[in-house]
Amino acid sequence: MNLTISKNLVDDDVLGSVEPADFNNTLVGIEGDVELNRENETYLDLVNDGTKKAMLIEIIDANTTIGAVSNPTLKISLAKVVFTEIARSQGNGDIVKQTLSFKALYST
Repeated sequence: MNLTISKNLVDDDVLGSVEPADFNNTLVGIEGDVELNRENETYLDLVNDGTKKAMLIEIIDANTTIGAVSNPTLKISLAKVVFTEIARSQGNGDIVKQTLSFKALYST
């Protein structure tokens, strides 16, 4: 999986100075892609239909233990995600893989 989070900073330039007075945040952009085994046409249908779905990305460090049984975990919840592109790769005699690209949309 590849995940890109862009802060989209904007300079607040002022007259008479080469340095900006401030940097302002605009809307955060989140996009990425994930590689999956191709099992059916489900993800192709999501790309073609423009269907928006919720997505939870969960990263767990199974090699580190906190306390008796807990592992460090990072969860990113995305309320609206649109799947923008799908690409398939297949070697001779290999499992067919598909790369699914997505973009998170703003949702209140």
